[in-house]
Amino acid sequence: TQQPTLFPYTTLFRSQDVLPLLLLDPALAREQILRHAGQQFVEGDVLHWWHPLPGDRTGFAARTRASDPQAWLPYLAAQYLAATGDAGILDEHTAFVEGPAIPHGADGWGFAPRPSAERATLYEHCRRAIDYTLARRGRDGLPLIGSGDWNDALDCIGHRGRGQSVWLGMFLHRVLVDFIPLARARGDAATAARWQSAAQALRTAIAGMRRGERYVRAIDDAGTELLHANALTAAWPALSGAVPAADALAALRAELPQLETEVLVRVQWPPFDERANPWPGRIALYPPGVRENGGQYSHGASWLVDALVTLARDCGDPAMARELGETAWRLWQKISPLGRDAPEQAARYGLAPHQQPADIYSGLGHEGRGGWSWYTGAAARMLHAAHLLLGVERCGGRVRVRPPSGAGPQRQRVQVHGASIERE
Repeated sequence: TQQPTLFPYTTLFRSQDVLPLLLLDPALAREQILRHAGQQFVEGDVLHWWHPLPGDRTGFAARTRASDPQAWLPYLAAQYLAATGDAGILDEHTAFVEGPAIPHGADGWGFAPRPSAERATLYEHCRRAIDYTLARRGRDGLPLIGSGDWNDALDCIGHRGRGQSVWLGMFLHRVLVDFIPLARARGDAATAARWQSAAQALRTAIAGMRRGERYVRAIDDAGTELLHANALTAAWPALSGAVPAADALAALRAELPQLETEVLVRVQWPPFDERANPWPGRIALYPPGVRENGGQYSHGASWLVDALVTLARDCGDPAMARELGETAWRLWQKISPLGRDAPEQAARYGLAPHQQPADIYSGLGHEGRGGWSWYTGAAARMLHAAHLLLGVERCGGRVRVRPPSGAGPQRQRVQVHGASIERE
């Protein structure tokens, strides 16, 4: 029988699904990264989502002004290379797609793109994705948010082409830091130097977005700042490489009291309503506490676990590392569906306790209600976060297990599913 197409409805945003495959099935991760590269326009932007057809052809798809989808390709390519040591993936050639530009005044439109005659290496695909994003920065030096970033429900923040995303600035900095040495290794010194200058400019811009211990989430077209407690601007200071560790830890500690409840971890708080200023877009049309509007949007909330583990490994203080590790584990358990089969929770939760849901509601009268089960983006993020918590990783092609706290090296060989691996 014919093998089913991997991810029959897919997006570059869903490419986060690749993260746990770096440990579990690197060959499948490689295949998926190259498949996604083939959904990039020659200009550098990518399809926001598409329906694959037999033979790896692209069916009906969406080209939008969302600002982050193309940045996931170089992010995951760099993560794959660090995990496997397979630098050859950057020399793999894939085609582009072609299609009409988005009409003036529209946020996007759908059509079936045609394959381009032009082909390029994965490195070139990644270079175009990075440069496309760098070319679209606002007056504060941060990436334009367009019709939304990771949170595509923030679709009115930059509707007029001037709103900016602080989170995307952090994410883009991580991409640049990871890709600069790859450019140098390929002899592309001019690009590496240009990206180094851009990374420095982003660090300066991000530092200017600090308000007390927290960071602005976004800035709208008129210059109004969005300063809600948010899991992304709580987690990504630690993950971006753009913020000193002490400031990153302070941001996490400042945001967590508003994001964590007894039973879940919100992606943002407080929720928007009809009086929100700046007006964020369709996110405000969700009831308070539902989905991104104050609920637990699981694959966004799970970045907090990554940030806590990262800070624990790097802090150099065993007591603090233990505290951060325990907090990471507590948050992972709350985001997870496991344990929601207890009688007092099951009736309200309403989903099977083995399916990672996209979201869990936190609003008055429906707190603890699950929504959109079998959600691969959330499940993949949670699996990757679990690997970090357990200290299991692939690095340079070798699997190793180490304490998440980064305690002193104690090497030994252990057997995992019949494979001999090195444990620190």
